[in-house]
Amino acid sequence: MGNQERKPGGRRRCALAVLLGIVLFVTASADADPAEPPGFEALRQAADLGSVMDQAVLGNLYLHGTAVPRDFDKAFHWLDRAAQQGGAPAQHDLGYMYYNGHGVARDHHQAMRWYRKAAVQGFGPSQLGLGVMYALGQGVPQDYVLAHKWAHLAAAHMDPSEGVLRLEPGQREAAMRYRDAVAVHMTREQVEQARRLADAWQQEAAQRGR
Repeated sequence: MGNQERKPGGRRRCALAVLLGIVLFVTASADADPAEPPGFEALRQAADLGSVMDQAVLGNLYLHGTAVPRDFDKAFHWLDRAAQQGGAPAQHDLGYMYYNGHGVARDHHQAMRWYRKAAVQGFGPSQLGLGVMYALGQGVPQDYVLAHKWAHLAAAHMDPSEGVLRLEPGQREAAMRYRDAVAVHMTREQVEQARRLADAWQQEAAQRGR
């Protein structure tokens, strides 16, 4: 499906890879207090009781060291609990951990698996993760059509208020830039095919939501 004959050069491939870190990383506060903040115990109790959102929030805090010391073991514990219950932000964070090897062995197949679970729920950061991995052929055969499709969907769904993750300003624009960077390696027919696939996905998602 992808344009297999027109693989990007090393410089272009590197540029595509660098964008992943920009658009998927949730920045931790540089001056976070290492002591647990007020209300943290209530958050942990809610997570213990099975709240998927609180589990995802708790895992994300530990993953990025936001307001608490960074702890990948605790991050994985809480994120896995939330992800197994279908929490898209937690699934995304697990994909992020596997992609970067944070607290787990780096595994692109596992990263793809978790990004996909969140992406099919319409979670923009994970849709962009799929786009990057398809463009670079990480965990899947390289396919620019699917890369463009998922990056296009990510741009449509990247909302700063979406989910429990604090998305950085400009992430939607970054997704659009990545989509356009992928298009450089595609024919016009392939870009049109990718747009049709994205439109079909949107229509199917709208029907499922009715």
